[in-house]
Amino acid sequence: MVFTDGSVYNGLVGCRACSAVLYPVKSDVEDPCVMSAAVGQMVSSKKCETEGLLLGMEVAIQYIKQSNLQSQSGIIYIFSDCKNAIEIVTNKTEFNRHPEIFEKVQQIRRQYAQMMRGIF
Repeated sequence: MVFTDGSVYNGLVGCRACSAVLYPVKSDVEDPCVMSAAVGQMVSSKKCETEGLLLGMEVAIQYIKQSNLQSQSGIIYIFSDCKNAIEIVTNKTEFNRHPEIFEKVQQIRRQYAQMMRGIF
């Protein structure tokens, strides 16, 4: 399970960052993995939340690779509190306005598919 969020400082548009927290499969033995990233200045909250989702996907892929989870089903649950960001990633809305997000989602999907073929 991965929980993601984006944040804003000083108004509707300002310095932004995102984070992702992964709770490992063996949560009784492993600590959560926390990653954060700067998104930039003068970017929208929606962009920041979307980058948080992408970061969450990348964190999950890294965890699966490092843990060599051969016996797992390959299902990743990612939680976000931003409906717009979820729609951008899952429904491919606004990809024409944000082609860099589309390309990053495609890259993550390819990486995940390659990894799953290698593990299973």
